[in-house]
Amino acid sequence: MTIRGIFNAWGAILETAIMRQPKARGVDRFLVIFKRDGSVEKLDLFLFGISDRKLAAVVEYYKAQARR
Repeated sequence: MTIRGIFNAWGAILETAIMRQPKARGVDRFLVIFKRDGSVEKLDLFLFGISDRKLAAVVEYYKAQARR
């Protein structure tokens, strides 16, 4: 998976999640990537220009393909 020009091999990714964080006016949404080395990346979904549901479906599809 390449995000903002940074490549993350699926084998290095332990888990992914969509996080919703309430704020004064609405909700911020993030893609959270948990890596096998213990690090965590939190990426604002605003940068992707896609809904959280669509991004989650895409990530899960490619994650399943990589594990075959």
